[in-house]
Amino acid sequence: MKISFSSSTEFAVSSFYDLICIAYAIETEAVTRYEFLENEMKKRGSLDIAKTFQNLMQQEVQHVKDVKVWAEKHHYTLPVAEGFSWKLPAEFNESWQEVVNSTLLTPYKALAIAVQNEERAFAFYTYISAHAQTPDIREAAEKMAHEELEHAMHLRKLRRREFHLMKKHQHHIPHTLPARLEEFEQQVGTMHQHCQDRYQAVVKQLHILNEASSAELLTRLANELSPAARPHETEEPTPDLTHKTARDLLLQAQAPLENFIEFCEFVIEKTPCEDILLRAQSVLEQAISHLSRLAFQQERLD
Repeated sequence: MKISFSSSTEFAVSSFYDLICIAYAIETEAVTRYEFLENEMKKRGSLDIAKTFQNLMQQEVQHVKDVKVWAEKHHYTLPVAEGFSWKLPAEFNESWQEVVNSTLLTPYKALAIAVQNEERAFAFYTYISAHAQTPDIREAAEKMAHEELEHAMHLRKLRRREFHLMKKHQHHIPHTLPARLEEFEQQVGTMHQHCQDRYQAVVKQLHILNEASSAELLTRLANELSPAARPHETEEPTPDLTHKTARDLLLQAQAPLENFIEFCEFVIEKTPCEDILLRAQSVLEQAISHLSRLAFQQERLD
C-alpha cells in the first residue's frame, strides 16, 4: 500500500522492514530537530523550554536505539536515515533554514513546531497500524503511535502555558493599514526609529565586547535608515542587553527589523493603493537586505 507522508513523497509500507526503515528516519530526524530547538532556546534564555527539548531528544535517541535493536533482531540492514522533511506550522512562511537565525522563533513557536511534528508522527503510525498487513507491523506501529501521542499531549500543555505567558507580556501592537502614502511614510519613519534605537543600543554592548566588525556593520545599517521624530510614548522598551554574546546581540538587533518586515508584507498584501504598494516593496527590499547582512555576520561569529 502507499502512504502519503508529505506533499512530495510517498512510502510503501508492506513489510516490517519498511516500517523499521521509516521509523528509523523519523526518529533520527527528531533527534536532530530537538537538539536544534534545545540549543536555540538556550541562546534565547528559555532554559525550562530548552530542558524540555533536551528530554525529548534523549527519548528520541532511545527510540533510535530501539529501532536498531528491532533491525538486528530481524537481521535487517538499516539505510541512511534521510528523505524526511518536517512540516512547520502554518504561520511559518519561511523555510526551516530561514527560521534558524530568527528572533521570531519564540518558545511558543518552537513548541508549536514540536507539537505539529509529534501529531504528524502519531497520525502516520496510526495509519500504518490501521492498514497493517501483518500483526507484527500493527503492534509495533501501535506502540510507536502511543509514544508519539504522549509526547504531543505533553507539548500541547507547555504550548498553552507559553501562549498565556506570551499574551500576558506581549507589547506588540497590531499593524494598521495606512490609507494614504503620507500615513505610510510616517509609519515607516517610526519603525525605522525603533530599528535605529535598537541598533545603537546593541552597538554600545558590542564595543564592550570588542566586537568591532559587528558594531561597524550596525552603525552603517543605522545610517541607512530614515527615522522620523516621534512622541516619547511611541518608544519601544529595549531589552536587557548585558551579559550577552555578540551573536545574541545581533539577534536582538534584528528583532524590530523583523517586525518592520512583517508590517511591510502586511501592507503589500492588503493595500489597494498603488503608490503605497510600490513604496512598501521598496522599503521591504531594504529591510531584507539588512536582515541578510545581519545573518551573514552571525554566521561569521559562529
